[in-house]
Amino acid sequence: MQRSVFAKVQSVQKGFDALSAVTMKVSLDARYDSPERQTAFYRNLIDALSALPGVTAAGAVTNLPLGHEESLSWLTVEGHNFDEKVFFQTRSVTPHYFAAMGIRLAAGHWFTSDDVAKRPLVAIVDETFVKTYFPLRSPLGKRFHFIDGASEPTW
Repeated sequence: MQRSVFAKVQSVQKGFDALSAVTMKVSLDARYDSPERQTAFYRNLIDALSALPGVTAAGAVTNLPLGHEESLSWLTVEGHNFDEKVFFQTRSVTPHYFAAMGIRLAAGHWFTSDDVAKRPLVAIVDETFVKTYFPLRSPLGKRFHFIDGASEPTW
């Protein structure tokens, strides 16, 4: 007997701990019309969620994994020719997002609240990106740039 499609999807390695994650989508109304108000709302929400019994970490992301939403961008990667046929899926996250999702870090460091105000911006990339662009060396300290006017969200 063949396994159902749902069972097959459930068995796929997702890269995060789907069994212990709880997600929700939040849309802000007109009261949060400025970046400062949006940032304050999300910080207060994450602080409140983090304080709930049983919660080990809380974070936010612009588009949930497997959530049927995506943000595609063109990037130029230092030391590589630009390929207009290659799009990158990008997300912006709060500092504890990866811990909340049970995602491990292979190298470098997690985001901190200091990264919000620091320039240049910092990034965490996946293993596929590293294998493609930096197969024989460390990606730490390397640079890439958005070239399509992608903007950064406010947290």
